Amino acid sequence: MYFDKATTIEQAKNLFRDLCKKLHPDTSGFDSESEFIKMFKEFKNFKPNESTGEENFDASKFYDLVKKFDVLQDIKINFVGTFIWLEDIKPNATYLQRNAIKNITLDGFNSVRFAPTKKLWYFSPVDYVQKSKSKKDFEEIKKTYGAQSFNSKGNLQLN
Repeated sequence: MYFDKATTIEQAKNLFRDLCKKLHPDTSGFDSESEFIKMFKEFKNFKPNESTGEENFDASKFYDLVKKFDVLQDIKINFVGTFIWLEDIKPNATYLQRNAIKNITLDGFNSVRFAPTKKLWYFSPVDYVQKSKSKKDFEEIKKTYGAQSFNSKGNLQLN
C-alpha cells in the first residue's frame, strides 16, 4: 500500500521519511497513530523487488537510528553516501547542542567528529579509513555522493 512503488531500499527509505512527516502523530496535525503504525509495519516488512545486496536491510534499526536525532533542534541531518552530517538550520544550533551531539551513539558508526573547515559534525561508518583530507566543500560532497536530508525535531520537515 505505502511502499508498493518502491523497488529498492533507498526508495523505501526516502518514502519512509516523507511518510513520517505526514503521518507521525506528533507532526501530522490529526489523529494519525493507527495510520503511522500501519505504515511502519509495512516499512519493517519491505523487501526490495530486485537483487541489490540490500536483502538484509533492517527497518527497525534504520528507524532507531533516525530517532536518536530527536534530541536535537534546528539542525539538518544529511545522509550523504555512508556518512551522516549535521548542519545548522539556525545559526550556532550545532554549537549550542554540541554536548547532546557528542552523546549520540549510532551502531555501525564511529563517534561523532567535527570537521573544522566545513564547520559541520559528522558520523562515519566504523570501517571508514580516511585516505586524505577532502578539499571539497559540503555542497560538492553532497553532489558527489548523493544526499537525503531532513530537519531535526525542533523544525521537523523531512525532505
